[in-house]
Amino acid sequence: MNVVKFMASWRAEITLKFALFGLILLWIASLTAPVARASTEPSVSEVFMGHDILLMGPFGILVGEFGWFANITFGLLLLTSFYSARVERTAVLSIFHLLFVASALGWNSWPADEGGARYYIINAHFWGYYSWFACVFAMPLFSVAHAYSRRDPTLTNDEAQ
Repeated sequence: MNVVKFMASWRAEITLKFALFGLILLWIASLTAPVARASTEPSVSEVFMGHDILLMGPFGILVGEFGWFANITFGLLLLTSFYSARVERTAVLSIFHLLFVASALGWNSWPADEGGARYYIINAHFWGYYSWFACVFAMPLFSVAHAYSRRDPTLTNDEAQ
C-alpha cells in the first residue's frame, strides 16, 4: 500500500470521527437548550427545553408528527457508520432519516392535554431548535462518508454483510 494513500485515509478517518463526535455534542447541547416558546392562550406562553420535547416526542405519532424518529435514526446512523462495512445500508438509513427530518420541518403545534381540545401553538423557535436541525441534517452526510471510508474494497456485496 502506498504510504501517502494510507496517511490520507488515516487522516480522513480521524477527521470524520471528530466530525461525528462534534455532531453528538451539538445534539446533546440542543437537548439542554430552549427550543420553542409556545402558548395555549395569547397572553400566556411557556418556553420548552429540548429534553422536554424529546420526552413528549413519541406521542407525536398520535397527531401525525413523525419528526421525533429522527432522534432514533440519528443514533442508528451513528452505529451503522462505525459498525457496518456496507455503505448501502447507511445510505438507505440516511434516506429514512431525512424523511423524518422533513416531517419535523412542519412542526408548529402539539396537544396541550389528553383530549386534544387545546393545542400549544409555537410563537418562536430558539437556538436549540436550529442546532438540532443542523446536526440531524449533517449526520447522514458524515455517516455515509465515514462508512465509505471504512469499506473494504476487496469484499463483494455478499461478503460485506
